[in-house]
Amino acid sequence: MMSGAIDVYGPADAPPVVLLHGATMNRTMWAAYESRRYRAIVPDLPGHGSLIDDRFRLEDGVTLASRVIDEHAGGRAIVGGSSLGGYVGITLADRAPDKVAGLVLSGATASYLGWGGFETRMFGRMMRLIGGRVQFKNEEALRKKLPESAEAIIDAGISMRAGADALLDLPGNDFHAMLGRYRGPVLVLNGERDKVNRKEEEAALARMVDGRAEMIEDAGHACVLTRPEAVRWALERFVVEVSGTTTAG
Repeated sequence: MMSGAIDVYGPADAPPVVLLHGATMNRTMWAAYESRRYRAIVPDLPGHGSLIDDRFRLEDGVTLASRVIDEHAGGRAIVGGSSLGGYVGITLADRAPDKVAGLVLSGATASYLGWGGFETRMFGRMMRLIGGRVQFKNEEALRKKLPESAEAIIDAGISMRAGADALLDLPGNDFHAMLGRYRGPVLVLNGERDKVNRKEEEAALARMVDGRAEMIEDAGHACVLTRPEAVRWALERFVVEVSGTTTAG
């Protein structure tokens, strides 16, 4: 079974929060999320970072996240996910709701059914063919967008192959239906300019039993990276609400 690297930030006695990164990225994208209000447990997903030699499958991502909760969070945690990590979290909450005290989703309210799923698969096939040849462009774009943190993320491993694997594996899963079956609290944090996820945000919220959304202003799909202070503050408030803690931040 895959092992992989895990970073842990925050007090040992604070509420555990498992943070799952987006496609092509790795656990270092959460480096700015250290907080006294929660204990952040941050693994690499299959095919990414320390597990870059593996292939990504949603099933394997869920298995890894479940094991991380068992081994590092005492069997139950709030799960936060950016993009791909959000869909891993949704699937885990559907399959093992007792392990998920709450969900925080950023860039993970889009539907992968119908035409949207078809387009996603086509893009995934294209990425699989040319991903290696355009990876340097992805790295350069990251350097421009995140001049202070890009090198650490790049050094930890960016995988266009894993991104392609994710785009090919997500379509056909009814994530909105999964959210409808989960009974716990859900916080949606989409960037103001994330058109794809904002478009389907209302439909996703309508399926949730206990869900709400907060827009991250002046941000796009990668708001977890570009607006970490705003996202972290929203995450901290959610942790306090769900866990009932009052640890000073």
